[in-house]
Amino acid sequence: MKTARPLPYDGYVERFHELKAERGPVATNTGPAPELSDSMRQVFSAATTAWNRWANSPKGAQELQAMRHANPVDARLAMQDLVSGETFQEVRQLLQSLDLPFNSFSVGINFEVELILAFSGTPGGAIGIGDSQVVSASAFLSLGLDEGVEAGALAGVQFGLWKASPEDLGGWSIGGELIVDDELGGAIGASWNLSGSELQGVWLTLGVGVDDGGEMQESYTFILGGFVGFLRPVYQPRKTHFLILTQLYCENPSTDGGHNEVYFTFQADSDTMYYYPTYDYFAMAEGDTWYCGRSVMFDESIAITLWDEDTGGDTNLGSCSISYSQLTAGQEVKFTISSSHGLDERVYYLYAKLIY
Repeated sequence: MKTARPLPYDGYVERFHELKAERGPVATNTGPAPELSDSMRQVFSAATTAWNRWANSPKGAQELQAMRHANPVDARLAMQDLVSGETFQEVRQLLQSLDLPFNSFSVGINFEVELILAFSGTPGGAIGIGDSQVVSASAFLSLGLDEGVEAGALAGVQFGLWKASPEDLGGWSIGGELIVDDELGGAIGASWNLSGSELQGVWLTLGVGVDDGGEMQESYTFILGGFVGFLRPVYQPRKTHFLILTQLYCENPSTDGGHNEVYFTFQADSDTMYYYPTYDYFAMAEGDTWYCGRSVMFDESIAITLWDEDTGGDTNLGSCSISYSQLTAGQEVKFTISSSHGLDERVYYLYAKLIY
């Protein structure tokens, strides 16, 4: 079975080089290293606690393991759900209570991938704070050249506080790790504009490879999905049972272009409707597998509808219903999702694993 996993950062590396050829000069010196205020330390400490609690939970450990074997670009979907969901709820409440000189808070996973050259990347999600509070968010990929990377390594997590609002985080920057902070248990870093005159943000990195005073590295941030003015629900209230939608297999897509831009909606027990990916889609052609890994809480049943995102109106690709009586704890069960439009028959298989 082939899987829908392009090369790491497929397409973005080429675009990075194109943009690098077009951009202006890069500063050799930057402004002074920022000092962390007590409020910033509060945020980074709370984020570290929330992350460690999630990463050491069965669900978090499983999702991190899945990320290690997936295209790093896809990790921004999990990070966007994480920063907007239950895991970081207390952090968001803290951010709302503080008067910070920043407009975004982000959570990203640091990957190192060796292609022709060594690249490091941070896919992640950002939410608005301060003047941007609760009204904007984005998913992003920050990509930069690096040396001494370990191919395919998942190198830690990064929490960031940024001057720009989430939808404006894209573009060039220069930055790096400045000092290891023993109290916070990670490396403090900062980013400036390419001239080195304007501070763009400050971050804390937890994980392997953190060091004092690393070299400044230029990077480019791609905005992979943004939204302003509304937030779709992510967090589910606790229910009796818990399952994971582990993967979606494309048996036969639509004939318009040979692939679908897929997302699904689900409702547990006729309750709130949730979207996954929350603000994006996954391109699938015949024979592709999307390792979606979406967890769902439910009491009795879950109604799921698969969609093909189209500019002229999204197409319903079919639905299925999953009930508790169909499942056995620890085992994957296959469900068929299909629809017909004239001679065009679309068939997908969704796999679900009951945890409890």
